[in-house]
Amino acid sequence: MFHVFYVNHGFMMVLDMPVLANVLELNKSIFEAIDVPVDEQFLLLENGESLDNNRSLSSYNVGTENNPVYFIRANYINTNKTLQQVKEKEEREGRLPVDDYRRHLNQIESAQDSAIAIKGYSDIAKTFYSTIDSALVYCAQIIRDHKLMNNGWTALMSNLDDSITKLERRLEKTSGYSERMRTMREKGAPMIQNFDNILATLEKISIPPQLLADGDEEEGHLVTLYDWLASKDKDYSVKVIAEHAKNQMTLSSESKELEKASMLLKSVREQSRKTEYRDIKGITKRLEQLESKLQSMEDVMKKVKSYSDIVALPGPSDLSQATVFTNQQKKYVDQIMMDIAEFDSTMGSFIKSKLEVLKNILTRLSGWVKTIYERLNSANNEMMLLENIYNGLKQRLDVVRQVRDAPIMYAIAVTEVIRRNAFRKEFDQWLSVFIEKCRQFLKDENCQRSEFFCRLDQHFIRQLFPGMGDSVPDICPDRVKFDESLPELDAEVIRNLRKTVPDLEFFLKADVPQVFSKLLVCDSALNQSISAPGIRREESFFVRDGSANIGTLTRNFPSSTWLSGEDNIEMSPALNRCAMLMAKGVKASSSSASIHEPPKPLTNSLYKMCSRTLIGSSLVLQRKALRSTFRTTVQILGTLVLMQTSQATLALPTIILAVWAMIFTKFITLVQQEMEVPASSAQSAKSQRDLSHLRVAVQYIAEEASALKSCVADTQVSFREVLLEAQKIVAERTFDFMEKMQEKNAKTLQDQETKWKTAVDSLGAEIVSKSVVIEERDASIVELQSEVRENNKLRKELDEKLEQNVALVAELNDMVSELSSRNEELLRSAAEQRQNLEHFEEKLKESEEKIAAFSEERNQWETEKEQKKIDPFFVGFEFLSNLLKRDLTEEEMTTLKTEHDRRRAESTATICDCLGAETVAGEEASIEEQTIKESVIRSDVEKEYKNRMQLLVRGMEERNSKEIAKVKEEVQSSFESEISGYKERILDLESRLGSMEFNKSMQAISNPEPSTSGLLNAFPSGGHIQESCMLLSRDGAEGIAEEIHDEIKEAMEDEDDSDGFAAVHVNTIATQTRLCLKEMRMMISLSDIHEGCAVLIMWDEVHNSYTVFCSSPTLHFVKESSMKRMGVLGAQKPATRRNLILATITHIEFCQIKKIDNRYKLPMDTRFYRVDIEALPLESTSYRRRRND
Repeated sequence: MFHVFYVNHGFMMVLDMPVLANVLELNKSIFEAIDVPVDEQFLLLENGESLDNNRSLSSYNVGTENNPVYFIRANYINTNKTLQQVKEKEEREGRLPVDDYRRHLNQIESAQDSAIAIKGYSDIAKTFYSTIDSALVYCAQIIRDHKLMNNGWTALMSNLDDSITKLERRLEKTSGYSERMRTMREKGAPMIQNFDNILATLEKISIPPQLLADGDEEEGHLVTLYDWLASKDKDYSVKVIAEHAKNQMTLSSESKELEKASMLLKSVREQSRKTEYRDIKGITKRLEQLESKLQSMEDVMKKVKSYSDIVALPGPSDLSQATVFTNQQKKYVDQIMMDIAEFDSTMGSFIKSKLEVLKNILTRLSGWVKTIYERLNSANNEMMLLENIYNGLKQRLDVVRQVRDAPIMYAIAVTEVIRRNAFRKEFDQWLSVFIEKCRQFLKDENCQRSEFFCRLDQHFIRQLFPGMGDSVPDICPDRVKFDESLPELDAEVIRNLRKTVPDLEFFLKADVPQVFSKLLVCDSALNQSISAPGIRREESFFVRDGSANIGTLTRNFPSSTWLSGEDNIEMSPALNRCAMLMAKGVKASSSSASIHEPPKPLTNSLYKMCSRTLIGSSLVLQRKALRSTFRTTVQILGTLVLMQTSQATLALPTIILAVWAMIFTKFITLVQQEMEVPASSAQSAKSQRDLSHLRVAVQYIAEEASALKSCVADTQVSFREVLLEAQKIVAERTFDFMEKMQEKNAKTLQDQETKWKTAVDSLGAEIVSKSVVIEERDASIVELQSEVRENNKLRKELDEKLEQNVALVAELNDMVSELSSRNEELLRSAAEQRQNLEHFEEKLKESEEKIAAFSEERNQWETEKEQKKIDPFFVGFEFLSNLLKRDLTEEEMTTLKTEHDRRRAESTATICDCLGAETVAGEEASIEEQTIKESVIRSDVEKEYKNRMQLLVRGMEERNSKEIAKVKEEVQSSFESEISGYKERILDLESRLGSMEFNKSMQAISNPEPSTSGLLNAFPSGGHIQESCMLLSRDGAEGIAEEIHDEIKEAMEDEDDSDGFAAVHVNTIATQTRLCLKEMRMMISLSDIHEGCAVLIMWDEVHNSYTVFCSSPTLHFVKESSMKRMGVLGAQKPATRRNLILATITHIEFCQIKKIDNRYKLPMDTRFYRVDIEALPLESTSYRRRRND
């Protein structure tokens, strides 16, 4: 059951919700229960958290009686009508029927017969206690409603605070939108200008058919980029995009929503912080007063109970004492009525208090609470409107940006597709060459390795070189597939774009893949340059360097993120050149684009021209070679002389030779490089012919160089003299320069020395002062070190003491734990002994009571025997004993009734004769006196008849108890004799049915062979009924006897028809072996009562409570809270009360009576059990089969 407290009406609703139900299903259940629409339902937890419709109820861990869900109806206006309904409901359910009691007492007082008055007082006294008890429970429920209403109001205030806090946080977030919109307006205004030029550019760009989908292509008509963009949204035109963005910018500049939302939240926060609005004034004091009144009402209830018990006592048999007893009953009843009237007035104050609190809450809900929530809703709407304006402006400006960038993005995408197609083809070629060469290389390498290893393996040297048999694994890659879904675009698309839109020429350049050159691998250890063959340029738009559009596209952000709030409005695929698209008829200059173009390589024609010029001018080179070489050599030597003046040991001819060798080496290297280029190209033969003349020129230059070498050797002596003269001149000039420098530096050195001396003196003084400070600090450090040593010693000593104390504490804890365990064992044994002694004392008391009862019965029987001759209503005990020895049939019952009626008729006849004789003898008596005597005699006779019938019923019950005890002993003996056979059968059944445990259930279900007693066949353990102290009324006993007789008769008929063993087939072993696990849960436990077992709950009139039907000598009472949870109340009338209930035990408590006046009417120190139960799930197959039958 799920508990929901309705704050608007102040009562608890108990709803039957599934285990896996969610909050939305709870809303629907509330709508079905009290007809409140789901939109007006406001569900809260105790901490103010509102319930989410999509979450399950089990995730919140609420819905119990102590922690319910608080339900508040929104848009609540009709307060007076609600208060009137609640008042009528409380008056109807809570007030006591004082007027009815008074009318009934007036009727009893007006009765002339004392017996009728005594019986009437006794009957009404029994209803007083139950009425007072239910009224006390109702007052406690009103106090609980006060607390729950206060908790619901507190939860609403917490929810209000949370709502205000959330909206304030949202306001802080929304406040940044205004600044962002201002920035967006400033940056978006230039974008809207000249928007028509962009649309004109879109109309010039035609889309190739291979880029269009099936639905976009039109037969016989070229689709432009503008047409394609306009076809995507036929409701709006592309031309009005700029106008929409301009309107949105105007709307954002005029918005005042943020100011309105701020003012509303400020006023709501100020009002919600006031104490007179938040708290219910005096609720704590009110609850304390109600608690004290409830305590006084409990005292009144005890007083009423004591008076009711006195009034309910049976009246005296003597007629002379009946009037006195009636007056005494009237006195107590008048006192009880005074207490009930006081009780009723106190209940009225409880109801009035609840109505006052409820009126306070309803007034606030329909007043300032409703106003605050309306203001919060208005503030939320204002912030939502501002967010919508911001999002609309952002989206529209983003569309404008994308339209402006559409031509450039289209051009870049086209060039990228062409570049990727070219890259894929060249990469496939490179990969094929690489795989072929790699495989050949690996094949050669492994062949060489294997040949050497075959020779090494046959020689003893192989022991020095292990691992020579390894081979290079196959690392050749597989062919890969990529860029297969790209559209097939050719160079014609770019040419058309260059013609139609010249402004996009800067972006219509594709990078040359250069796969072979980029994937070329060189050895870094070699100092030779390797030149790769030039790539043939197929189209003019292929460039060797990276194109500007691709680099810019990868460095910048996409156009959809330019409105993120930062200053990145310029970060777009469009470069500065795109600004020229705004001006109509302006073309991009080719000079700016040439910056990105690399230097063009020499073509074949230029190369041929250079070679012819070089060959034709070979003679000129021969003449000019010596001049240029000599001139250059002289310049180099002059420079070297100036640089190497200090190195006199260096020989001049060596320098000259080194210079000429360097020049010649560089020249030869350049010639060889020029010769290698055509040799590695495809036109090697033609290149060899062109370079033949060049070889002749090189040989001539080599001869001239050797001649120059011999000439240099001859001029060595002259160079040596020149060098010596140069050295002298340099030495003289150096000496003069040094003297001049010394004179200039002398003065500066003196000035610097004086400055340094003063600085040294000041530094010395500072050093002395600081040394003194350092000495003082050193002394303090020494003292601190000594203190630290002493503290360390003290710390070590304390640590040792602490370790010793810890060890002592651990030992003491061990000793305490041992002593506590021993003490617990001693207490447990003492408790067991005490329980045994108390059990023995209880048995002794019971035996003494039985002996006293037997002695009273014997005395009563003797007196009844003496009255047998003169009592016309007496039924002999010999006849009753004969009847009680066996079961009564219907014929015997009818004969007994007819005999009873006959004797009653005879007695009334004799009484009438006696009355007639008295009237004849007393002629002077009046008719009124005769009628009075007749009524008195008739009442006495009826009273005596009732007493005799009660004795008869009591005797039958006691005789039944004795017979049941005797049958129990017989059953026990037969059961012990046959237990071995049943154990063998149980083991057989357990081996076939697996892990089912039948020990306890078989003892409760399987019975020994039926005896001749009908009670034994009907109830497998008949003695258990009496041991549980459950007494039946006379009507109930007669009904049960009739049912037992019918069942015995049917069983005897079945026994005559069949040759089976058992008379009742329910208790056979075959039936038990057909049980499955679900049926095992349905088996009722009779002997062993524990948590989780299924039991039979019965109403006990003696103890006025529900008890567990079991064979245990200790009583098991069911808690009233458990019965209320199951929807069963013990204070119901006998006609509507449920006498038998199947349930499962969830908790057991062992209790003891400590009060003389207790609810169970048990003596002091009586031990018993109290159990919690829940409904037994009837899901077994046998139950469903019986239900279908």
